[in-house]
Amino acid sequence: MEKKNKKKDELVGFREFIEDEGLKRPRKHAAGRDKDQSYELLTFLERESLRLGKLIDLCEEKVYIEKKYPQHMNIELELENLFIKKQIEIIQRLRWENSPFSQNLGNLLSSHFNS
Repeated sequence: MEKKNKKKDELVGFREFIEDEGLKRPRKHAAGRDKDQSYELLTFLERESLRLGKLIDLCEEKVYIEKKYPQHMNIELELENLFIKKQIEIIQRLRWENSPFSQNLGNLLSSHFNS
């Protein structure tokens, strides 16, 4: 009997301890960590939002400038003029009888057809 009474006495104290722990507030350390993590997440999200906003502003500005002041037509015209000039220069060099190209081409054709 004494053993049963001792066990009941031990369990009564243990049960009271468990019930009191359930009523207590959560530890401050765990709550502090949660607050720190939520502040870190909030800070990250704010910074990411600012970064994306700046990126959107930059893209909008670039599109506006491209629409208002198109430069692709001028660049295409310049490239076409440059291409024509280079083409004329190459043709003039190829027409020259003593050019390295005409000599090599002559050697190649004579060796191929004379053989």
